[in-house]
Amino acid sequence: MSNLFSSGGAGNVGASGITQQSLKFNDNDSQYLARTPASAGNRQTWTWSAWVKRGNLGSTQVLFGTQADGSNIGHISFESDDTLKVNNKASTTGDEAKTDMVFRDCSAWYHIVIAFDGAQSTQADRTTFYVNGVQQSRTTVSSKSSGNGYLNLAAEHAVGSRGQILGNYFDGYLADIHFIDGQALDASSFGETVDGYWKAKDYAGTYGTNGFHLTFQDDVVSEGFNAVAYSGTGVAQSISGLGFAPDFVWVKERTNTSSHILSNSLSGATKLLSSNSTDTEQTDANKFSSFDADGFSVGTSGAVNASGDTYIGWCWKAGGAPTATNSAGAGATPTAGSVKIDGSNLGSALAGSIPATKLSANTSKGFSIVQYTGNGTNGTIAHGLSSAPTWIIVKNRDTADNWPVWHSGIDITKYIKLNANSAASTPTNARWNDTAPTSTVFSVGDSSGDREVNKNNEKYIAFCWTDISGYSKFGSYSGTGSNHSVALGFRPAFVMLKRTDSTFGWVMLDNTRDPDNIMNSRLDANSNGDESSGERLRFTSTGFDVTAGTDAAINNSGSTYLYMAFADTREAAFFKDVTTNGNHFTPVNLDYRDSLPDSPANNFAVMNPLDKDPTWTLSEGNLKVSLLGVAGDDENIASTMAIPNSKLIYFEAKPNNSLYGAVGIAKLGFAELSAFSVSGATVLYLGGGGNAKIYVDGSILFDTGATWSLDIIGVAVDMSNSKVWFSKNGTYLGSGTQDPETNTGGFSISSDEVMPYGFKGNSNVTQSFTFNFGQDSTFAGAKPMGAFTDDSELGTFQYQPPVGFKSLCSANLPEPTIVDGSEYFNTVLYTGNNNSLAVSGVGFQPDFIWAKSRSGSRDHILVDEVRGATKMLSSNLTAAEVTGTDFASFDSDGFSLNAKDTTGGLNSSGDTYVAWNWLAGTAFSNDASATGVGTIDSSGQVNTTAGFSIVSYVGSSSNQTVAHGLSSAPEMILVKERTSTSGWFVYTSPTGAGKYLGLHSTTAESSSTASWNNTAPTSSVFSVGTSGGTNQSSQDYIAYCFHSVAGYSKVGSYTGNGSTDGPFLYMGFEPSFFLAKRSNGVESWFMIDNKRHPFNDGNIPRLRPNQSGAEAEDASIAGDFLSNGFKIRATQNMINTSGAEYIYLAFAETPQKFANAR
Repeated sequence: MSNLFSSGGAGNVGASGITQQSLKFNDNDSQYLARTPASAGNRQTWTWSAWVKRGNLGSTQVLFGTQADGSNIGHISFESDDTLKVNNKASTTGDEAKTDMVFRDCSAWYHIVIAFDGAQSTQADRTTFYVNGVQQSRTTVSSKSSGNGYLNLAAEHAVGSRGQILGNYFDGYLADIHFIDGQALDASSFGETVDGYWKAKDYAGTYGTNGFHLTFQDDVVSEGFNAVAYSGTGVAQSISGLGFAPDFVWVKERTNTSSHILSNSLSGATKLLSSNSTDTEQTDANKFSSFDADGFSVGTSGAVNASGDTYIGWCWKAGGAPTATNSAGAGATPTAGSVKIDGSNLGSALAGSIPATKLSANTSKGFSIVQYTGNGTNGTIAHGLSSAPTWIIVKNRDTADNWPVWHSGIDITKYIKLNANSAASTPTNARWNDTAPTSTVFSVGDSSGDREVNKNNEKYIAFCWTDISGYSKFGSYSGTGSNHSVALGFRPAFVMLKRTDSTFGWVMLDNTRDPDNIMNSRLDANSNGDESSGERLRFTSTGFDVTAGTDAAINNSGSTYLYMAFADTREAAFFKDVTTNGNHFTPVNLDYRDSLPDSPANNFAVMNPLDKDPTWTLSEGNLKVSLLGVAGDDENIASTMAIPNSKLIYFEAKPNNSLYGAVGIAKLGFAELSAFSVSGATVLYLGGGGNAKIYVDGSILFDTGATWSLDIIGVAVDMSNSKVWFSKNGTYLGSGTQDPETNTGGFSISSDEVMPYGFKGNSNVTQSFTFNFGQDSTFAGAKPMGAFTDDSELGTFQYQPPVGFKSLCSANLPEPTIVDGSEYFNTVLYTGNNNSLAVSGVGFQPDFIWAKSRSGSRDHILVDEVRGATKMLSSNLTAAEVTGTDFASFDSDGFSLNAKDTTGGLNSSGDTYVAWNWLAGTAFSNDASATGVGTIDSSGQVNTTAGFSIVSYVGSSSNQTVAHGLSSAPEMILVKERTSTSGWFVYTSPTGAGKYLGLHSTTAESSSTASWNNTAPTSSVFSVGTSGGTNQSSQDYIAYCFHSVAGYSKVGSYTGNGSTDGPFLYMGFEPSFFLAKRSNGVESWFMIDNKRHPFNDGNIPRLRPNQSGAEAEDASIAGDFLSNGFKIRATQNMINTSGAEYIYLAFAETPQKFANAR
């Protein structure tokens, strides 16, 4: 797991103090959690709640389920069409239904609640879907009778797979899963709306018998002992998440026959022993390569790291690795650094008649490791503990021999062999000199031809343990032949036991392999055999129950059994149910490294499957990107978050091979371009053979002159100074001093808005990178957990980020000026009644209303507070302003309409309507001659916070400037002459001040220096030329001015690609409204919103500002509103002609910092 818990990051604290992690599932690795309930729960009534962040799309993926056959199924799953389906049928009863909504947002988190009530007679009422707090419409897939579903019976259930019949693995992240057995609840039990967005809250209810709550937290602050399960990769990897640097690691392959491998810090990581063998100490760096701060590293040997095989590692912390060998004699102060007691060098005389050559002791946890050289005569050896050991294991390192064990449960005259299944015996030569250990030493006898503990001049290692109340116990019990309990005073994490009177193996059990506390997975210390199954023990809160019946290895009546037991010191593990039910799951192909801080409380950037060239494939929670390109092609992939202009951001990437490819930053929309070596990108390029160059806007500005293998790329971005720095394994690259902290050196950024990108180089070789934006410094397990946090202590990295630089996550995005977009722009729907009608629900008193009949062919009606409610314009007409009676007033929460007038435009009985509403707010009046701002007097209303103003002015027919009241330059201006017939003139920053569009027209952009005087707006004025459309003498004009506001609105452009996998438009918010037009061709405008289109389903109901026609909805204008922008999914010319240019105006529902997936 992440070491955020020990580094000050402490995970992520969400609503109501909920600390959240998530569990990452990679479908290619067949990962899931499994649990078989002891008995069936309520199969007729239950609730499932979870937060979900999707990875791959377009395939069937089970979130939670079980399945016996084709007729008995209990699944919650995403389908291949990206709908959400519940198939919960017990033959003829239950329900099978799916949402009309599709789930194609991979940039944020969905909150999904499924409530099942099989007793409902109407099938449509049995399964209820809630997404982000809103009940969703559903489609019944197959007809079923009321009654039980299949889910929640006494059979294997899986999180992330089907259960029983495995497959359809989930890909993505899951967080905060609740299963409520016996209640059908709505979403309000698990979340609430705050500032316009849905967020998690504490669940305060009960769970029922089979209920559970999975938070996926994994506590790495362990003490003394920890166990870790991991999967082999076939390439060197680091195993972390222990919570300490181990001094003794014992690893066993679970899935195949292979020897136990034991390594200790006194001998060194590469010096190995095997508990099932008498072999001498062997040196093998292909097995263990190092002890690490939070774990250990393994090589490529199949004994510890065969690809696809599973392993268990039991780890103990002693006093740290000695740095010297003791050369002092018995009873003397040892050589400095040779004896470590609780991490410190011993500075006083060491006990014993045989000097320890190295010693490491953890007195608080009762464990020590001692190296000594035998002298062949009876003697004593210091163990470093503060109490007499109750378990000692010794091994001759130099000569092949047995592993003698003494345990307080047998007489001091006896010993038992760890490497054999033999009974305890009394040797001819006393192994322990018939003398019990004391609080300072343990005894060994003379050799008398025996090499096991004290042959002259041979080297030995001893592992010593003593009982620590509440943590460890070394005792014995008598078999009964029936179930019985053994008291320890704590819940164990690990138990090893051995029958003393007969030939049975050393049984090793732990709750890492069996987290449900039913010990089914057995390994034997004296055997190289693979893991066997069958219940032996049950771990309890106070010890363990012997449940093996008459199994002679564990519970033969009258036999004595020795055991060692260690407590579970972790407060949490990612597979544990945190309710008092203790309904824990068993991880399959998952481990602590898959528990990540990416959560609904703090959403991290990932790479974006919706903003890429199609040749890229993604995996590992969309952090690993790979492709096999075609020579000459260059493909790009963007992340899901832009670099904030006001923040310092640091991220890392690890090449997974050394051939071509590049990492860096580029302007928004760069994924649609052809190569990184053009304007708009600053990248570190790894050429053939791994040589690295830095490109800025297509030019090589620095050649590192060094080859690049699998080294870590660090990227530090400072948008306030428009610079980026690249590092190799923590060393920054470039000529002269390179220091992001002092803004020294660096490479320029030419764009105002950029985001992280991956780029393919010009080659047909496989290229792959794994990114870390702070959520996974192991790079999907390829590296040990990074020891460095960002400046906010929310992310971890392999190398130290510069001071002030932060990870790329929602917590580090700027606080938006506008949190709830509906407070400044909102859409309302209503139905006409041909009588007086008050339309409410806007949330504020609107100053600009644009309304349109949806069901009828009616003109658009635009009114504003500046001109008055009775003064109407139509976007689809060139006609002058008319005085009408449709609008009665602007109200505090909307507006009022009169009875239908002659136009019938806003209140015909039974017709449906939409009204888009903007808040301008503050009135202004500018006397240009007095203020010196502009050359034409203007007045109106302005909202500088929302970047919107309504401006009234009188034309002059000569080049002029008009004050707009905003604090930034408008990027879109809609101008209409009020007093005579004239078209709507539209300025946009993408088309420039030398062109205009007509809101009333399908025509392409027209070149004209007369419309805007060929002069772009400034932060105080916009310019008008001599065109009658914008500046006819003595004519009245109204102008609606907009500029982008981060997190709330955006004026932008895009280039069509003619594909159903259309452009992704990054906006930095979840849009609520989208107005667009092809700028370089003849096409209609179109406008969509989230009230007429409340969820993504493939079709978008649209209206055309330049036409009076009724609303149309079909797949020709298909696209998805998302948490960070808009994804186009159609090829129709109006929205996505290949190579065509488009402009747009969008407003937010919620800024990305707080947005849920849509």
